[in-house]
Amino acid sequence: FKPLLVSVNVSALQFQNPNFCNMVGEVITKTKLDPEWLELEITESIVQNIKESFNILQKIKSMGIKISIDDFGTGYSSLNVLEQLPIDTLKIDKSFIDRISYSNPSPMVKAIIELALNLQLNVVAEGIETVEQREILHTNGCMIGQGYLFSRPVDYQAFIEFLTSFVQSNVTSS
Repeated sequence: FKPLLVSVNVSALQFQNPNFCNMVGEVITKTKLDPEWLELEITESIVQNIKESFNILQKIKSMGIKISIDDFGTGYSSLNVLEQLPIDTLKIDKSFIDRISYSNPSPMVKAIIELALNLQLNVVAEGIETVEQREILHTNGCMIGQGYLFSRPVDYQAFIEFLTSFVQSNVTSS
């Protein structure tokens, strides 16, 4: 398979560990993973101390690793702080996605998508469960999503089978 971006959630305790950057570097070295295929997901609450967080995020970025803000919109983000952070992606929290429909396309979701795109960030919608939600998000410029509409969580073997069938279907339809 072609390489896939792997996203890993980082807890506040992990992020605040003074050896966090070194540990991430050791894992990259040990696994021989090209850092461009790793994305660390942090929550808004992690970046409350902007000076300390910025330095840690800069070190991570200098390793070639991507950074996303997970569950965006549920914490206490300051737009001023958001603009300063060296991040690549905003992930819209599922609680926003649950409320959208054709009759309620949610101005808040549209605003988050526009904010991310204006900051030249990737935007990912979490928790997409219906075709209606996917279409509304796509119409508003969110081209990446995750959720039960696409797949429930699966184990390694089921994931390999899923990828194999996906690759085969794209080869035959080309």
